[in-house]
Amino acid sequence: MRLAFQFEPAELESDFGRTQRIDATVRNTFPTAISGTAHLIAPDVWNVNPGILRFKLTRGGELKSPYKVLLRADADSGMQPVRIDFQISGDQEYEFSVYREIQVGSGMMQVESTATFDKETGELVIEATIHNLEEELISFDALLYATGRRQMRQRVMNFGLGRTSIVYRIPDAKDLDGSTILLRLREIGGTRVFNHRVEVKDEQYSVCEFLERFAPSQLAESWDNVGLLIGDEQQSIEGIVTCLTITPEVVDEAIEADADLIVTHHPLPFRPLKRITSGDTVGKMLLKLIQNNIA
Repeated sequence: MRLAFQFEPAELESDFGRTQRIDATVRNTFPTAISGTAHLIAPDVWNVNPGILRFKLTRGGELKSPYKVLLRADADSGMQPVRIDFQISGDQEYEFSVYREIQVGSGMMQVESTATFDKETGELVIEATIHNLEEELISFDALLYATGRRQMRQRVMNFGLGRTSIVYRIPDAKDLDGSTILLRLREIGGTRVFNHRVEVKDEQYSVCEFLERFAPSQLAESWDNVGLLIGDEQQSIEGIVTCLTITPEVVDEAIEADADLIVTHHPLPFRPLKRITSGDTVGKMLLKLIQNNIA
């Protein structure tokens, strides 16, 4: 689409509960004047004003408009995806979306987490892996806020480039099933804060949900085919094969390895199919995968 859109700057401070400003620039590169709206779809823990930006632009015209953003206390830090839905009137009507990322905080830290229930003790075990992406040493308190519990704290001192893991164990935690727990890294002797939300589910870990967090489907192009394409979302997964493109050799390898799932960059199928038979390569691969219960 002949429209340029960008945030300036594409970042927000880890300053939760205070309204911040981020500017958006829309530039018309259509051959005619246009008018329209831009609807910013942000994480649900952001308050954004205005939600819908209305504009009229001459050919080659440019509009710079501010958004006011308030991050709730439990908003995540790090790189956050946003989507802007456009409706444009020009030489004809257009509807399309563009995708951008906004950095919340300095970008120095990344956090990954798991939350599992210990079947023997009933404890909720939360393991957080913290990555320092810079060589600068940092000391911080890692504060865990679970509903109905006292704050839990672990202290990490002089943490440099690399990663470290911390583990919390919460007793009698069945009531936390389905909740979201806030992990906050608060710099000692400084002002930097990093938030990370931990989702708690008393079930087997969902590969689809993990991949959705890693590569949100909302960032996919409209023509792409993403997500679970073959199989049962409730299927138990123990073995996974990864590849760039599914080929007959990859299918055979997955069968030989007794894998339950193939995660691939290029989808199979990519285009809609009218039939699945052994008369072509794609059909043969799909039949083999289905027959061997490989998603």
